[in-house]
Amino acid sequence: KVLQVVQVAKSDTYNESISANSLSSNLVTGLQPSITPSSSSNKVLVQISLTLGYESNGTGDSAGFLLKRGSTAICKGDSSGSRTSITTGSHFGSSSQVENFSMMFLDSPSTTSATTYAISLFNGKGSTAEVKVNYNQTDADANYTTRNISTMTLMEIEA
Repeated sequence: KVLQVVQVAKSDTYNESISANSLSSNLVTGLQPSITPSSSSNKVLVQISLTLGYESNGTGDSAGFLLKRGSTAICKGDSSGSRTSITTGSHFGSSSQVENFSMMFLDSPSTTSATTYAISLFNGKGSTAEVKVNYNQTDADANYTTRNISTMTLMEIEA
């Protein structure tokens, strides 16, 4: 049974210059919903729809994000060698490309305190690059480019 729903929608843009092959320690502003579970045994279903643009030259560059509950990384791949564990990512073939990342994760925060969810961005390029939310790298003022929206929805699920 769904007990409550909280959603934030980010229609403005955000960009961050991130070091080579690194996960940012910053959180994407305006995309940080908070929910207060009514029971510590209840779960929180997190739904994300995030649109990313990326400074790519098409030679294997990738970008993505990591989901966090407060400052704790959740919903990430297992560690393996020097690979960065993130929630999801994709290869980008050009700087005009925009990708939508949609995912769901059932979290167990085990608390009745206000709990905030957020995301940090990942740059998988061999040099410093900008990762952009809701628009692409070229961002030309033309009818063939777009501005997009990203959302994060939290649903308290009764245990």
